[in-house]
Amino acid sequence: MSGIAQSATVAYNTPRSPRVLQDAAAQWLGAAHYETELAQELVLAGFELAAKAHATFAAECLTNANRLFERGETWVGASTKFFNTYQAECGARHTHALKLLKRQA
Repeated sequence: MSGIAQSATVAYNTPRSPRVLQDAAAQWLGAAHYETELAQELVLAGFELAAKAHATFAAECLTNANRLFERGETWVGASTKFFNTYQAECGARHTHALKLLKRQA
């Protein structure tokens, strides 16, 4: 392995972000995972439009996680504000999606 490749591998495998940044990114990635799973269940149950909406929410969550990785600590405050808004709005959407799935079962 060349010196450059080895340095890149070491940098990739070394945690460098403060805990607050890691926690914020983990919140967005967890939300994206949940939205993706919900979208998958909805599409398999035949609710394509609802699935598309949740896939879009998943993409927005991933976008916010990537913004954190790109901007670092300077974006944690804004990210937290956006995540709180996301959480406040997603409850009703998730309840509706779960009712659709329950009705279909």
